[in-house]
Amino acid sequence: MTQYLIIGNSAGSIGAAEAIRQADPTGELCIVSEEALPAYSRPQIAGYLAGEVGLEQALFRPRDFYAKNNIRLLLNRQVVELDRARQVAVCADGRELAYDRL
Repeated sequence: MTQYLIIGNSAGSIGAAEAIRQADPTGELCIVSEEALPAYSRPQIAGYLAGEVGLEQALFRPRDFYAKNNIRLLLNRQVVELDRARQVAVCADGRELAYDRL
């Protein structure tokens, strides 16, 4: 089973995850982000802070998107190093995330 790792959680990351899921419905897919929230629209933040939009409206996908698509979402985690020879991403806390495809 192929292990996919996406670093960063943005509109592009969501698009990549959806494309990977279409091509490989059973592969292991992990998105790692230093953000505290799932992918959200940066322009919507002003509306959220002004009370004009709810947090759920600012998210690119519903919160259950990740679970429904069998995506492991790691928030508040920063990747600080890539060891391409070992195919491992090293996080600031020392944890390592193995991958086949980055």
